[in-house]
Amino acid sequence: MSSTPEHRAGHDMSGPDQAGAASSVVPCADRQPGLSDRFLRAMLKSPLLPYGLRLKLNKMLCSNGPPLAYRTRVGGFLYQGLAHNLIDNHVYYLGMYEPAIAAAMRFCVAVIPGLGQRGFVDIGANTGLFTLVGSGLFASVHAFEPYPPVFARLKEHVRLNGLETVELYPLGLGEHGGELPFMVPESDNYGTGHFLSPQEAAAAPHFPIMRGDEVLKQRAQPTGLIKLDVEGHEPQVLRGLSGLLNVDQPVVIMELNTITKQAFGSMQALMASFPPGYTPLAIGRKKETFSVEPFAWSKKQDNILVVPRHLKAVFNA
Repeated sequence: MSSTPEHRAGHDMSGPDQAGAASSVVPCADRQPGLSDRFLRAMLKSPLLPYGLRLKLNKMLCSNGPPLAYRTRVGGFLYQGLAHNLIDNHVYYLGMYEPAIAAAMRFCVAVIPGLGQRGFVDIGANTGLFTLVGSGLFASVHAFEPYPPVFARLKEHVRLNGLETVELYPLGLGEHGGELPFMVPESDNYGTGHFLSPQEAAAAPHFPIMRGDEVLKQRAQPTGLIKLDVEGHEPQVLRGLSGLLNVDQPVVIMELNTITKQAFGSMQALMASFPPGYTPLAIGRKKETFSVEPFAWSKKQDNILVVPRHLKAVFNA
């Protein structure tokens, strides 16, 4: 199976540092946002309201969203969305989806010398929000998305922004190469798609996977940061990246929810997926800004930061 990326696009360092607030929305279809829609967007982007409250209000009032295709800018990059989809809904009403991750990426590049001259690997890139953010921060980006309809949107976002150092891969990563059945995501939340074991769903569509060490063995730069969000497939992805993790010692931003914890099974299994010396830190939940907290397996997390030994002091770990 070839590891040649489907798309090589270009790097744009002109995007502003802030990858948060989206600018005005331009509908891509005849339907125009109504007055109540415009009011909700203004209210939910207001810094006068705590971000956690804005998240709750968005879930209560806007969770289904209007059937509106729109185009906006996120951190200087063009982004096209469907306001009824979860990620696009957050961009439409709140300005960004999981802004703390984008803030964490900017923080890492700002405080770790030379990190911006390294590569960014986006595993589970979805429609490309963090691929876009990473293209403005790192020398190169490798983005992986196996589900064809979502990959098409990722590819279109890279094309719209003319990003020349972004390489796109229409496949997933795992411990071994081959194909695995895939749980097709819900229509209103593309992030729910994920690989299954062969025993779980033989009738599901099968998509290609490759070992990350194999795909990225000819990377132009060492990897500085990995974003990993694959709905419970994380252990297999990390085992397939063991060589890269040992050699490049990147920072890893990883979703760690109930599904991911079940996949690892224990704190010991989580840490065994990384080279010796790596330390996990919890990223503050329901925040617009980046903050780290002590990590405890028993506590609820959304995302964690896993840092190599030589960078622990940067995060006071």
